[in-house]
Amino acid sequence: MIFFEPRPEVDHLCLLDVESLIRDIQPKKAVLTHFGMTMLRAKPQIQALELSNKLGIEVSAAYDGMTINF
Repeated sequence: MIFFEPRPEVDHLCLLDVESLIRDIQPKKAVLTHFGMTMLRAKPQIQALELSNKLGIEVSAAYDGMTINF
């Protein structure tokens, strides 16, 4: 599950963790999935676009029925 902000009492990723992982791994494309309510309220599509712009890597927010072409 991805939370918008860190929650030390819960062992899940937050958006800063995801940003760090993407920066370190340098994938061609990253798809964010399994959002917590805080992330849903922060609009995952907007957060993914901001990460894309910041990191120079295509980042998308998953949605129901989404397909990925490689």
